Amino acid sequence: MNTLDQKTDNKENTNPNPVKKQPLIKSKTLTIHKLDTDWVFWYTTRRENQDTIPYNERLQRVCTFSTLEDFFHHWVYLKPASDVDRLTDLALFKKGHKPLWEECPNGGVWFFRMKKNDEALEKDSRWEKLVFAMIGEQFDEPNILGAVLSVRARETILELWFNYNKDDTLKGQIVKSLALILDLDQSTFFFKDNAISLQVT
Repeated sequence: MNTLDQKTDNKENTNPNPVKKQPLIKSKTLTIHKLDTDWVFWYTTRRENQDTIPYNERLQRVCTFSTLEDFFHHWVYLKPASDVDRLTDLALFKKGHKPLWEECPNGGVWFFRMKKNDEALEKDSRWEKLVFAMIGEQFDEPNILGAVLSVRARETILELWFNYNKDDTLKGQIVKSLALILDLDQSTFFFKDNAISLQVT
């Protein structure tokens, strides 16, 4: 059995790649729906045996897409949030940006924590809502950069990255939109500034 197809609720998987095995499919799509933005899926692992490798060197491109058809072609092969291996980050960012603090020094991150024992469908649904909102431009905000699904040992974290240049009004507008999209109270979100995060590391 291919390790990419195994669920890893109780087992360590030797391959944390969040992409399932892809069968050969012949596409006969006649109509192409161009997205307003080109997007890239990234992933990386936080496993102990890779701690000596800088995070940016562990970051790997999964795929790039610019049409709705290409997005769904890749999306159906990505594992749902609840099946992504522990200590793995999966990110969706605008082309030209990466989920790295040093590449977004004027940015910040709103994030939301889900416990390890939370319902799988809840995790899957919230990650899906966030991804769909991104590619559908539901935030209607050009400063949005990307989103991250970070599966830790005891929790799963959803992050929304954006440039805000210390603009508290913009920061507030973004968390308001994020709360509406995920159907959550604004008080459940936490904020971190990338510049401060860089100083801590």
